[in-house]
Formats: sequence, structure tokens, C-alpha cells
Amino acid sequence: MSIPGKATAVSTHNYFQQHPAIGTATVPNLGWHISQAGFGSYRVTTGQKHHEQALRQALLSGINLIDTSSNYG
Repeated sequence: MSIPGKATAVSTHNYFQQHPAIGTATVPNLGWHISQAGFGSYRVTTGQKHHEQALRQALLSGINLIDTSSNYG
């Protein structure tokens, strides 16, 4: 999955105008608005339909914080 462009303070603010029920935080010095809940993608595999559906549902629900780290802790 690819989304063109990049995050900006304006674009992330506008994103949450479409998702007013989602709690947000602002990244200091960047002004990006991020969802307070995120999607952890540890062990999520490309090509697994249920993994792709879970990520898609998170994005459609207003989640814009995607943790792609393979190591937590």
C-alpha cells in the first residue's frame, strides 16, 4: 500500500477534521497531529489478506500512527 505525499501539520490537521471522535496529540517541533492510538505492525506480513484488512480498517477509522518497528522495548 502506498500513499503519495508526506505528512505535514496542515495535512494531518485536515485528516482529523474527517475523524473528530479520534483523540489526537501533536508532535512537538513538527506540528503533526497523530492519533493517540496506533497500529502496531510487528509480525504483519505483506500478502496476508487479514493483515491488509486490519491496516486498512485502522486507517479508515482515523488511526494515522503506524508503528513499523520489528523490536519493541
